[in-house]
Amino acid sequence: MSEENGIVDFRHPPTATDPDVLFSILDLQVASYLTEPESRELLARAYARAAELHQESRRDSGESYITHPLHVALILSHLQLDIDTLAAALLHDVLEDTPVTRQQLAEEFGSGIADLVEGVTKLTQVSRLSRDGQSAANIQKVFVAMSEDIRVMFIKLADRLHNLRTLGSRRNPYSRRRTATEALEVYARIADRLGIAILRKEMEDIAFSYLDLEAYERVKQSVEARYEESPEKVKAIVQQLLDLLADRGIRTVGFGVQPNPRQVYDMHRRLQEELNPSPGKPKRVPPQLRFHVIVEDVPSCYMAMAAIHATWPPIASEMRDYISAPLPNGYRSFHTTVFIDQQPVKFQIRTMLMHRMSQLGIIAYMQEGEWSAVSPELKETVDELRRFGVEAIRELGDPMEFLTSLKSEILGDEMYVYTPKHKVIQLAVGSTPIDFAFRIHTDVGYCCRGALVDGHWVPLNRPLRTGERVEILTVDHVGPCFEWLDPDLGYTHSSLAQGKIRRWFRRRPDEEKMALGREQLRRIVDRFSLDVQDFTAVAKRMGYAGEQELVRDIGGCDLPMERVLPELLDVYGTSQLPAVLSDGMSSLPIVGVGSLDSCFASCCMPQTGDAIVGYILAPQHIVEVHRSDCSVLLSKLVEDRARLVEVRWGRVSETFLACMMIYAHDRPFFLRDVWNIIWEEGINVADVDVQVNRAQDATITICIDVEDWLQFHRVLTRVGDLPGTISVTRLAVPDGALNEIREKETL
Repeated sequence: MSEENGIVDFRHPPTATDPDVLFSILDLQVASYLTEPESRELLARAYARAAELHQESRRDSGESYITHPLHVALILSHLQLDIDTLAAALLHDVLEDTPVTRQQLAEEFGSGIADLVEGVTKLTQVSRLSRDGQSAANIQKVFVAMSEDIRVMFIKLADRLHNLRTLGSRRNPYSRRRTATEALEVYARIADRLGIAILRKEMEDIAFSYLDLEAYERVKQSVEARYEESPEKVKAIVQQLLDLLADRGIRTVGFGVQPNPRQVYDMHRRLQEELNPSPGKPKRVPPQLRFHVIVEDVPSCYMAMAAIHATWPPIASEMRDYISAPLPNGYRSFHTTVFIDQQPVKFQIRTMLMHRMSQLGIIAYMQEGEWSAVSPELKETVDELRRFGVEAIRELGDPMEFLTSLKSEILGDEMYVYTPKHKVIQLAVGSTPIDFAFRIHTDVGYCCRGALVDGHWVPLNRPLRTGERVEILTVDHVGPCFEWLDPDLGYTHSSLAQGKIRRWFRRRPDEEKMALGREQLRRIVDRFSLDVQDFTAVAKRMGYAGEQELVRDIGGCDLPMERVLPELLDVYGTSQLPAVLSDGMSSLPIVGVGSLDSCFASCCMPQTGDAIVGYILAPQHIVEVHRSDCSVLLSKLVEDRARLVEVRWGRVSETFLACMMIYAHDRPFFLRDVWNIIWEEGINVADVDVQVNRAQDATITICIDVEDWLQFHRVLTRVGDLPGTISVTRLAVPDGALNEIREKETL
């Protein structure tokens, strides 16, 4: 333990195991920034009550259980959080592990502290769920509580950090791995979104060491070697820069070298990005050394940047002005990379407030009591997290669905698009115009009937890209299309958008549900050429009293067609797919029109196989299909080229391309077992892609040529039953994918 004037160094937690000693350290830490006697008295009462309630409990390490809440409170005291948060941290497990009730807690410590404790408390009514399901349910509960008070998340992050610090005492290796994976994929990402780097970095490093110790040690040694080999060079650069800034009257108030050996996962991530750059991103120049320079004010930041550029040649592509354009988590700094002795060296120039923000994020503002000074970007991020908590509990009842949505839409890769009024909207990568519409407002999503991207019409299932300007075209008093929920058509990427669409259909009168349900069943019957007069046999097979109940549940989105289809095919069999496949939205064999109706142009009457293009008729919003050499079309383009859209004929084939995505633990011979299933079905593999993440879980995308949907469903079922399979889902075949696959085959 490293201490100075009784203040605990956050990076070196105290090693004492005696609870009273730990509380003395906590008391000294709190006294350094909370001087009111009432605060100290409340802290002592909370400790005494928690110690009394936990006195019979022990941790896996054998230590008294109260040491855990004490360490959680110590972490939060280092962040200088308020006394209610610290008291709640000391009491955060009493509702879960002891007989005390929330009402009793509120009577003793006030409703504010009781609410915080209840927000962090794990659910006890989830024993019916799997272990992963229980974990997802508890994360969901914390998010809901965070929508009311963000301090709930601070306590949860500190709780998870201390659990990581003591993870070695757990005997079960699977439990250790599960906790480390959850910390890396969920809690560290939440800390990052809130800008709390001091928590995020330690979480990542500890979790990384448990998930891949060999890689952790290798990167750690590389980091240490890089900085130990050049201490003289570091000193020389520091001195040269200090002299340089002093000569220009720029006062520095801090200086440092980054990353240090504690930030192993940061370096691992950078190395991975250097080795595997994202497609379309310019190749970065990895610096040999990184320095952060802290100056007095914002003008000094730019003056320091100018001085550095005047002394060493800058790399223009590596300049980032996060001062004028902060990151979504509120991070502000000016980054520049220059060549010093032919080696790239990076400087991060910031003020002291920016430096505190880079470590503490939103907490830095809470310490100052200046929420009004929070950057709009960080406010939007916090609002998004809160909004997600509120909407997710309403739209996503299933905890695992919530967790999947959280990882992909909130904590996953993001992109930024613009409204017509230039407001920045943050979306998950892969989002569509419909996702954008629901992100703006639920009613905009319900009334969406078209989209302009950068002034051009696009299909509603076309994925958006960073930097695009999106305008949604609406029609009053209409609702969403049922097909927006079809995963094969790709109209929605967001689980929240899908949840809102389902909610709209669930609220329809029974007559509408019946009509919608029959329409969906008729589409399936027509699509697969089934000879079905009624659906009673399928209804009874699925546990319904009769056909009406089945049809109503389909129309009300209580029964997804993905569950009905296999039963239909099993009961009534299936023939070859129609010779020409459409996109499922139109009776015409045209792909690319999205949710718009389409018709053949009478002027040129295109025939199957002709080169074709689409022209959107306004205000009907109908795609008129022309031959690409149509003279009438060419005359129309003189007036408005923005209405031109790309369309193509459906594919004629004895087999058709179907794709699946498998998410599985990367166990030995897993891929071999998948191949055996495909080989036994006599299926040709058209394309395959395998990605393994940092938790050693594999994402496998396979495209195969199948005879019919029944055969494909059989493969999905068998793969889903393999040991190690986490999930297997059908993927929509993207436009152009078939041509790309065939091109690979000819190489």
